Amino acid sequence: MFALPHVGNYDQAGAGIGASGAGSVTAVAERLRPEAVYQRFVAFREGLGMEVLPASGGSSSPSGVLAQRLRAGQIAVLVCDLDVTGGGIEVNFFGEKGPHDRRPRRRSPSMPAQH
Repeated sequence: MFALPHVGNYDQAGAGIGASGAGSVTAVAERLRPEAVYQRFVAFREGLGMEVLPASGGSSSPSGVLAQRLRAGQIAVLVCDLDVTGGGIEVNFFGEKGPHDRRPRRRSPSMPAQH
């Protein structure tokens, strides 16, 4: 599990991870409006080989799907510097306040990263 800020281009980082053979990458994306904009982002990321889960409005919980992917040894990335639902709690992250840690409660390592 990689926790990424909105810095750099995580799309290309995900493509690089996949191309290197390190595993497949699953990302959770904010559902943008209008829907056509969201679909273009999804199509771009899927074209790079990433699986994209909507943060809201999907057929299943992104947390459950992420837990499945992590159990299968795959890589998951979350952009973690925005609380898009407004329901998170602030936590201490390297001495700074930030949104609640939303990673699945599993034994997978969680690594802050910046590309």
